[in-house]
Amino acid sequence: MDKLANRKMFNGVEYAFEQRSESDDTPFYGFHCHMLARRNLSYKPFNCKKNIKNTAKGLVASVEGGKMVNIQCIGDDFAKDKEQYFKGLKTAEGKAAK
Repeated sequence: MDKLANRKMFNGVEYAFEQRSESDDTPFYGFHCHMLARRNLSYKPFNCKKNIKNTAKGLVASVEGGKMVNIQCIGDDFAKDKEQYFKGLKTAEGKAAK
């Protein structure tokens, strides 16, 4: 994830790792990462998506279909909400324990 975060196509990146398990018996179950990145405007969105998939292909079984690598272009308001989420403000039921 550091390699992806440090690519020149981004001007700023935050990311957080999560798991779906709440139990110590199943650590790392559903282990995944959320990344919030500000695109360097000299890179077109299509090229960013292509570069992200290219970097991630060694991390997941498939970069196609949006299941393992889900890329979304979002606005500033939604980005602020996600930034708060990364910093620990988890409002959905059951999220904080995970």
